[in-house]
Amino acid sequence: MFGARRRIHPEDLVLYVKSGCHLCDEARARLAAAGLEVREVDVLTSIALFERYRHRVPVLADVSGRTWIEGRFDDAALRRLLRRMSPQPNP
Repeated sequence: MFGARRRIHPEDLVLYVKSGCHLCDEARARLAAAGLEVREVDVLTSIALFERYRHRVPVLADVSGRTWIEGRFDDAALRRLLRRMSPQPNP
């Protein structure tokens, strides 16, 4: 369908984090409070990931590489993401 927004599935989301990051801890807590379980990847495990995300973590991205939220996870950004995840009403 032309112009349709792609659905987001929790299993397609990756949370990029690094140890000692208080914003990462906040992001985990907000995602958990929203009932979302996502795969986590520590950017310190890969030079390429570290170079890409070191100043941006936490980053919630999908498997295609699209960034949905980065840095401080605010309520508005999380609500937008959750709307994209909820089932579409039937016409």
